[in-house]
Amino acid sequence: MCNCKKILLTLSFLAGLFHFAPILALNDGLARVQAELISDYADVRHLDADALAALPPGSALLFDVREADEFSVSHLPGAIRVSHDISAGEFNQRYADLLIGKQAVFYCSVGRRSSQLAALLQRDLIAAGSSAVFNLSGGIFNWHNQGRALSDASGRSDFIHPYSRYWGRLLERREQIRYRAQ
Repeated sequence: MCNCKKILLTLSFLAGLFHFAPILALNDGLARVQAELISDYADVRHLDADALAALPPGSALLFDVREADEFSVSHLPGAIRVSHDISAGEFNQRYADLLIGKQAVFYCSVGRRSSQLAALLQRDLIAAGSSAVFNLSGGIFNWHNQGRALSDASGRSDFIHPYSRYWGRLLERREQIRYRAQ
């Protein structure tokens, strides 16, 4: 990837963070953040935690779009970690064949990084045979706030990486915040 593209992706990501600053200052929580994401990414389908949990086993692949240190603390069971700035070509080369007939579900902390990646990839993945492409509503923060299962390299985990102190305010069970894997 050329440096210009990396710079543009970084600036876009940072703009997204600043876009949410007034929302968090109002303390509206994940519901408000999700409403903004649905508006900002109207072309991306969003799947809530109940719908994801109800999917038949093996019908979807989960892609965690967080940093490696976030993923190491915990992730949804069975998730594959991918970088938020992976190119469409690289993603398709690695995963398109695995997604034939399956749903792709992307998630991150709250949904910004995963919505960006889902928007970038959805046309190619559907064309390659994926049955649907989704962003997980509320991301792993919502999943964790609902007390749903998480795992780490050694098995089940109750902990969650907050991304930052600022974003960590959206986590309801703050005693389970960890910045490093146990």
